[in-house]
Amino acid sequence: MKKITISTYGKFDLFRWAEGFERRGLLYRVLTDFYSPKIPFLEWRRKDTENIPKEKVKLLFLARIFDVIARRYIKDFAYYEQVFFDAWASRHIDGSDIVITRSMCALKTMEAAKRIGAKTVMYRGSSHIEFQKEEREREYRKLGLVPRTTNSDKKIKRELKEYELCDVLFTPSSFSAKTYAERGVPEDKIVHFPLSAAEDLVISSAGISEKNKNGPLEVLYVGSLSIMKGALYLLEAIKKIKKESGDNVRLTVVGPVDPEIKKFLGKYDGIFEYAGAVRHHLLGEYYQKSSVFVFPTLDDGFGQVMFEAMSHGLPVIATTHSGGPDIIEEGVNGFIIPPYNSEALAEKLLYCAKNRALIGQMGVQAAGTVKEYSVDKFTDRWMDFFEKENWLG
Repeated sequence: MKKITISTYGKFDLFRWAEGFERRGLLYRVLTDFYSPKIPFLEWRRKDTENIPKEKVKLLFLARIFDVIARRYIKDFAYYEQVFFDAWASRHIDGSDIVITRSMCALKTMEAAKRIGAKTVMYRGSSHIEFQKEEREREYRKLGLVPRTTNSDKKIKRELKEYELCDVLFTPSSFSAKTYAERGVPEDKIVHFPLSAAEDLVISSAGISEKNKNGPLEVLYVGSLSIMKGALYLLEAIKKIKKESGDNVRLTVVGPVDPEIKKFLGKYDGIFEYAGAVRHHLLGEYYQKSSVFVFPTLDDGFGQVMFEAMSHGLPVIATTHSGGPDIIEEGVNGFIIPPYNSEALAEKLLYCAKNRALIGQMGVQAAGTVKEYSVDKFTDRWMDFFEKENWLG
């Protein structure tokens, strides 16, 4: 039986990958900086619900303690902590046949994997790092802001080396896969398919088709209210709708506000309800009282929040710069619009407001869609790939 090691600084989706491979008898080891069942006195901070045997988890816990202190004093510490974790993980992959690791934490680990003859999968949940930087800088300039990027030259240089070194670069959407192919990553190295949905999502179609049939169309946005999440295009769309049709559409925003967007929010006073940052386990009440979910992102490798919304019976309006086109069937469980386009978003929202019965039916379809993206089905896709490539021997 082949052995798969997963190295993940931060949780991301890789704990679910580990759970899926454990069910197949393939999981060898998980290398991580935080796994709450291994640190019971910190479960209040984060509870990991994935079923991963504690004896298969190797923990670099001190990194988290150091992180809290160092971020205040060391510039670009996020980069250095990832490099440090990568170096640590590279010393703990002995005995592995397949090593799966996150981008920016992958270089030394993959070099070590090559030395022992293990195959490597690098998970990059976002678009190509250069595309990401270009999109951000263009949008910031458009708004008259000093272009800002979280990707410094040293980060970009490191990650480009990782793209070259890995056997497989996995990214979770056809949109993000295209950004790699267009920038020279060989297409036969790129693997993409949607991520799995969390198994604790409540998936039930009961009452979905009837909810929010009367009154204003209740539109929900969950996530950071930030420039690259497309928040300004959403607010502009709502402003346009209210000017043309009054209170037929009502927007609720849940999530923190990015400081850089605050200077633009004055012109949208009174057109949306701001719920603030809400703990994840309390989000259900917002999904339940809403009619449709919007994901107007300008650049997102996938967007797990779409699965959460769909599981509660909300059709999703998402841009092409996300995983939306891979999980949304136009007019069946949601709608796809171009990014940077408040007019297209306003048009779809007005359509939803005028077709409430149809939106209810689409909500039922949306809830059913999530069932197609279970952890087991996600693992099946990997098993098909491994068998095709003869990685399992």
